[in-house]
Amino acid sequence: MYTCFCAITDTMKKLKQLLPKINLEVVFSVLQRFPLAILFAMFTATIAIMMVNDANDAAEHLLPKIIMCTTLGVLLFINTRLIVETFTLNQLWQFVIELIGLLTLFFYFQTLPESLHKLDHRTMPVFFGLHLLLHLSVSFIPYLKRKKPFQFWEYNRIIFSRFIEATLYSFILFAGLSLALLALDYLFGVEFNHNKIYAHLFFTIMSVFNTAYFLSRFPKNINELLPSEPNWSYRILTEFILIPLSILYLFILYAYAISILVNGALPEGWVSKLVLSFSIIGVLTYLLNYINTRKESRRLTKLFLKYFFPAMFLPIILLFVAIYVRLEEYGVTEPRYIVATIAVWLFGIMIYFILSRIDDIRIIPMSMFLMTVFALFSPLNMFNASYDSQKNHLILELNELGVLSDNKFQTISPLERKTFQSITSKIKFLNDRNGLFFLKDFATDEMDLAYIKEGQKCSYKELRRIYDDLGLKELGNENKVDESHSYYNSHYTDMNAPPNSTFSFFDVNQEGFGLIINGDYNFTLVNGAELIVSKNEINLDTVSLEYIIDNLPNTTRGKPKEFRFDIQSEKFNYYFNFQRIRTKTINFKVSFISLRGFVFIQTKEYE
Repeated sequence: MYTCFCAITDTMKKLKQLLPKINLEVVFSVLQRFPLAILFAMFTATIAIMMVNDANDAAEHLLPKIIMCTTLGVLLFINTRLIVETFTLNQLWQFVIELIGLLTLFFYFQTLPESLHKLDHRTMPVFFGLHLLLHLSVSFIPYLKRKKPFQFWEYNRIIFSRFIEATLYSFILFAGLSLALLALDYLFGVEFNHNKIYAHLFFTIMSVFNTAYFLSRFPKNINELLPSEPNWSYRILTEFILIPLSILYLFILYAYAISILVNGALPEGWVSKLVLSFSIIGVLTYLLNYINTRKESRRLTKLFLKYFFPAMFLPIILLFVAIYVRLEEYGVTEPRYIVATIAVWLFGIMIYFILSRIDDIRIIPMSMFLMTVFALFSPLNMFNASYDSQKNHLILELNELGVLSDNKFQTISPLERKTFQSITSKIKFLNDRNGLFFLKDFATDEMDLAYIKEGQKCSYKELRRIYDDLGLKELGNENKVDESHSYYNSHYTDMNAPPNSTFSFFDVNQEGFGLIINGDYNFTLVNGAELIVSKNEINLDTVSLEYIIDNLPNTTRGKPKEFRFDIQSEKFNYYFNFQRIRTKTINFKVSFISLRGFVFIQTKEYE
């Protein structure tokens, strides 16, 4: 306990030394300058605490969507304030801009899916893309009217260092207060809900304190900023570590390019990762050393700043070739689109810095902002481009295999594994984007594809039907397990017992193992599709599980109601509530590996 107390005291002393004095004047100044940003930070902490406290439908579905909007709101209203200050707008325009911000957040909330357990392919990429856009805009909005690259550099250095500072202090404060709570618990017997109190503390500090401290140290007199003299530790990082590291990457890439020319082989897919790593480190190194052009620097630093972008030419060509090979063979997907977009962006800034007489570093975040907007929201965005590409590749592949002939589906022999996986992966990709309706255009008169609905995702059962209708089978793998899935009840709760029913808890699997608790009935899983119900070693009934197979949850963590099934046989009514379901698929036929949950069994005479 003494050691614990000393650790708390030492931590709090350090915190007191590190944190500047916070008085009411500073607090009021932050609230006056960034009122909505602070308000949304408080909303974020409050909603996060509500999610920790409550395990209900609101906490599971509504609150996560609200917290996505509030985190964006913090950044959005920092941006609105910077716009007001940059263009010296009056209070009316400030009100209009903030109202537009609020309406934008409301519109964004309406676009989110009903539940984050059923995320589509757009939700999280758009969310993180919006975060990137708002971070980038903070970096350049104050300098939209000012072409002062050295002031721009100093401004971004300050906000980046303030962010690191606020994060460090937040963790120190959280550690110190957590140790204090721990001491109160052990020394004085003060009881806390340990599963919640530390989460409450963490969200409060990281949302409210972190944001408030960062904004209290946000640059005010932006026009008066002057680049500061880099200290020795900064120069060690930028000149003696990052520059040699960037040069090392460059030598590796040039050596690899020479090996390609000698061997006559196209670049491997992983080369794109190396080029992207070099480019990120190199651009970061260039930006961090940009100020050194005004100071006494090593000759190597000056040469790096002068020739870095011309030296990028060959690595970017390698990147374009690697991307082209992947796109030509497999088509566009969202990750490949992002890599291709970064390649175009790198090529653009490389050309600019080679040809421009004035190296205006504002172009880096501004151009990245525009490319991100294009990738997310243009008609040629990554979602539309990926869908169209995979659709066209699928149609082309089906034509080459003879599955499509004269724009109609034909029956073919089983496919080789690689070909089979290539086709089915594209079908699954398009299905995840609610985009299989076009298949109905190729259906013959004998085919019934009415179950494919426009703008809707096919269930797993319907996807199996599509494979069967198209005659897609894998050669020589009749007993191969194609897929296995585990489904978990997100909130495993009790259900009301039907009248005159018997309760049994069960945990059974296909190997014959069965665990029965608090029940008179025994269950045996047969062929992964039936349950044999017995009592005192006498078989009483056989329950078909086909209905459950056809109505499996849509996600691996589904709603409680998706795990409740009422099944009737000739003798009994069964009211199942599953905690966990595990399945396997062999040639599109689904069967159960194991089942865990409880059931109420009601005899027919008591209906």
